[in-house]
Amino acid sequence: GEVGGGFKLNSKLGSSSDLKKLTEYCKDNGIASYMDYDLVNFSKNGGGFSKSNDAVINVGELTAVQYDYDVASKNKLEDSAHYLLSPKAFTEAWKKLLHATEKLSVDGISLSSLSNTSYSDYADKTKADYYSKSGMTEAAQDVFKMVASSGKKLLSTDANLYAALISDS
Repeated sequence: GEVGGGFKLNSKLGSSSDLKKLTEYCKDNGIASYMDYDLVNFSKNGGGFSKSNDAVINVGELTAVQYDYDVASKNKLEDSAHYLLSPKAFTEAWKKLLHATEKLSVDGISLSSLSNTSYSDYADKTKADYYSKSGMTEAAQDVFKMVASSGKKLLSTDANLYAALISDS
């Protein structure tokens, strides 16, 4: 529920030693290993990010709340409420992510949600381009460049052009 999954290994996936064994197996067999982090969606405050300060603002100047929908009935799933991280917070999220991954032995980082998502943030009314998603593109590109300069490989899923061009996979 937190930005980047709280930047820690989900205990349901195993322990740190389990991850180390997996990455060693991957390395021994020539398999690249990546850890995926969601830097876009979050449902609760934590890790230095909050709904009131770091979530995207909609055109009505309210915090934008997102929902999943039932595919068959097209009804909104009320318990799926989540928020989108403001592009202005991406750099801070990346710094936390880099610090968290220093301890992991994975080859690279996957930012699947950031690589295939684009949205507008209406928080800054002084810029005319807030409705064209251009702030999102530049902020995401900056994160991808920081990943590349960190020495970690970058994996993107269903990538937008700005992510596809800089991704290793």
